[in-house]
Amino acid sequence: VYHMHHTKGVKLDLGDTERAIACVRDAGPIELLAGSPPCTDYSSAGRRVEQDSVAGLTVSFARIAAALRVPCVLVENVPEMLSSQSWCEARDVLLGAGYSMVVLRVNSAACGVAQVRRRVFVIGVLGCSEAALRSVQREAAGFNSTPTNAPIVRSCLDSPANTYWYTARNTH
Repeated sequence: VYHMHHTKGVKLDLGDTERAIACVRDAGPIELLAGSPPCTDYSSAGRRVEQDSVAGLTVSFARIAAALRVPCVLVENVPEMLSSQSWCEARDVLLGAGYSMVVLRVNSAACGVAQVRRRVFVIGVLGCSEAALRSVQREAAGFNSTPTNAPIVRSCLDSPANTYWYTARNTH
């Protein structure tokens, strides 16, 4: 699906920031760098133990964006990311590179998804005042709550099943 909508894709390890910077730079001018580092080290469904190999990718992403001076960055993750050491370091990298940032808190149910799934989207823009970004934050504020008419899975199925099986995470 990705290749149907985009002309070029590169598979690489973001932990190797120098190689990633070179690959992205070679791709040509980029207006937006979007990333969704793995949430396993942040998620409430996990143990919340930050490992450099996983949570460290959040910092790598910030270093790549800062080195390339991409005009706009977008980071998506679970809300718990915002209280992590890795995010604190990544945020400092982006702020030090001149990015102004706002955090958008979004509940997927408010966007029509048949699931209450909370996410944060951090938008960073070079050379933009935080005040200007606050209007984006105000516009998105309504997407943080769960609407009373939120869709449910059953309503989204062509042929609803009578039984749903749920396999719990972290069961061993």
